[in-house]
Amino acid sequence: MAYFKFPKILLIALAVVTQQATLLAQTPPPPPPPEGGAPTQREGAATRSPCPQVKNPLTALVPLVQKTASNGQGANSKVVLSKTAAERPSFWFYVPYTFTPAHPVEFSLRDEAGKDLYQAKLEASQTAPGVVGLELPSTAPALEVGKRYHWYFSVNCNSEASVVVAGLVERVALNPSLLPQLEQATQTEKFALYQKADLWHEAIATLAQLRRQNPEDAKLKAEWSNLLQSIDLNAIAPEPITAMLTQTIEPIAPSN
Repeated sequence: MAYFKFPKILLIALAVVTQQATLLAQTPPPPPPPEGGAPTQREGAATRSPCPQVKNPLTALVPLVQKTASNGQGANSKVVLSKTAAERPSFWFYVPYTFTPAHPVEFSLRDEAGKDLYQAKLEASQTAPGVVGLELPSTAPALEVGKRYHWYFSVNCNSEASVVVAGLVERVALNPSLLPQLEQATQTEKFALYQKADLWHEAIATLAQLRRQNPEDAKLKAEWSNLLQSIDLNAIAPEPITAMLTQTIEPIAPSN
């Protein structure tokens, strides 16, 4: 009897394997990683000669992370990618140019499909070159948890020349255990908690606010220097934090 049962079991096993292979063949391949789409660039290079020559270029104060690829290509390249738990985070940049009407500044945000979500022209409350912040206003769409967005920040030197930086921001869910800690923490403690949780936008915004309130505090200067050195932006660390950018006009209508 055992001799006759064996082929039947074997046939069943072969049928299961065949069925699994069929299902795998029908399953579509996973989409490419978001960083495989539009390029990112942490430091800006002038597109044409009218842009002033500067010591340090226009720079986005965000990390560079190792790029991942399912096919193994581009394994040694890096992408500008940062994380936040905020619906409308702030972004920070080093702008080496004096803010004047001759150097209008623009910021735009796109979804993973490349659709424009928010665009605006901006101005600074002060004119000196330095580190500036930009907080997405209530008119900008709220970022969704689990999604990545592509942002662009540009300084126009004239009607034909501009300097651009670009990167990806990903909104993640805030760890529930972190919330009660943040509610009881001081601003300095909040910075440490955000940094430990890898919430870059909250960490740099908190520390930048502290430094703006206490520009001569040696401990805060050291913390700021350490933060920028951790993402290989040592040259930007000594630069002053000069202003928060504000929207000069109604948001530019996004393209369809």
